[in-house]
Amino acid sequence: MNRTTKHFWLPGLVSLTAAMGSLMILILISLQPRFLGRSPLQMVILPWLIVLPFCGAAGAYLSGRLGAGLRARLVAGLFPTIVLFALSTILILTRLVVIARPQWWNGSVALAVGIILPSVSLLLGTMPFLRAKKPRAAA
Repeated sequence: MNRTTKHFWLPGLVSLTAAMGSLMILILISLQPRFLGRSPLQMVILPWLIVLPFCGAAGAYLSGRLGAGLRARLVAGLFPTIVLFALSTILILTRLVVIARPQWWNGSVALAVGIILPSVSLLLGTMPFLRAKKPRAAA
């Protein structure tokens, strides 16, 4: 396995899989008939934002454990939002997703809820693993 795969892609994909898996589970739970009265904010977004630091921490920890540098650990922890931003940009630019009411307010709310809040949440989990490793003293 080459260095880029070991330090970046594998930990990033672990972080992405954990984040998207937890989002999928939360959406499936919120679709149950007994939860129909609750808002999507209460049922999906807030619990997902609480789970995301653990997803970012998993990616950054795995990347650091495999010997990656600071940038690779940071990107591995933030990988889910990088992928979400790139995917949403591609879908909007190719007009595969058309925004119903293209007003600046809707776009800014979507950017805040879909990219900025998850990025901050992932960064909270990633930050403990961004410290430089201290060399161990020989015993």
